[in-house]
Amino acid sequence: MYNYNVVYLSDEQRLFPFPYPLKRIGYFPGCFELNEPGQPAKRSFFVPHDQFEITLRLTYPEKRFTQIINGTEYINSFPHVMLKCPGTQFSYVSPYQAMNSLCLTYSKKYFQPIYEQFFQSGPLAWNLNMTDRITNLVHTIIEQISCVQNFSMADRMDLQCFELLEELFLARMQGGKITVRRKPVIEEVAYYLQLNCYRPIDLKSLIESKGMSVSTFFRQWKSHYKETPVNYLNRLRMEEAGRLLLEASHTPSQIAKLLNFSSLSYFYASFKKYYGCSPAAYLRGEQPEKNNGE
Repeated sequence: MYNYNVVYLSDEQRLFPFPYPLKRIGYFPGCFELNEPGQPAKRSFFVPHDQFEITLRLTYPEKRFTQIINGTEYINSFPHVMLKCPGTQFSYVSPYQAMNSLCLTYSKKYFQPIYEQFFQSGPLAWNLNMTDRITNLVHTIIEQISCVQNFSMADRMDLQCFELLEELFLARMQGGKITVRRKPVIEEVAYYLQLNCYRPIDLKSLIESKGMSVSTFFRQWKSHYKETPVNYLNRLRMEEAGRLLLEASHTPSQIAKLLNFSSLSYFYASFKKYYGCSPAAYLRGEQPEKNNGE
């Protein structure tokens, strides 16, 4: 039986300059319990803005799995694939047992070319027809995770995982049964905000470029998300500001400039409103349990 295994490959030396090197790979056999004492039944997760992940969920005792991705409900059977874009929010009712899954993680800089090449259209979670080729690739990759740090294995893993992405794309194009209730334009705008929270954004022009009136967009957005688009974008920026601050490689001034705040004072005011404390206090761990920005 395979064991839980996660390997970080960012610092692994490659012999060949493959264009899409893995950042991390993990296999979770689905043989351990997730329900820890005191943990809520519903789990919520947030994908960091500096990476993205393709998760192949292979087996689980239950036949159906329901999750919310960026406000959209997806209902899938097993096996299925989930694309976790940078900044993606997803939640589900915590299962009793972990899912048997394989996770491929890449740096954000490779997201756009891989996304455009394989997954630009369609849902973020879809059912998968396990072809013989996909099955063989998955088994090979899982078997080699434990020795991926051996000579030349990082190169082989890069190639095999990219080949797996191609096979997942072909299987998706051939059509798996997908049950999803979503509003494509709303999702497209939400993805754009997630990927471009660093940049100045003209929301009105963005909405109109999708062929939707502003009033219709806001009405549909309201039924899709609890917060307004402006608050949604502000939260993305604040969460990114907190992450950058904790990295200790960015000063508040650098973060304010990076996230396109009009001034340092405005950044400080926005930070304190969201986190309930100053950046310095946040670094000292003095953030209140509840903040006023939510």
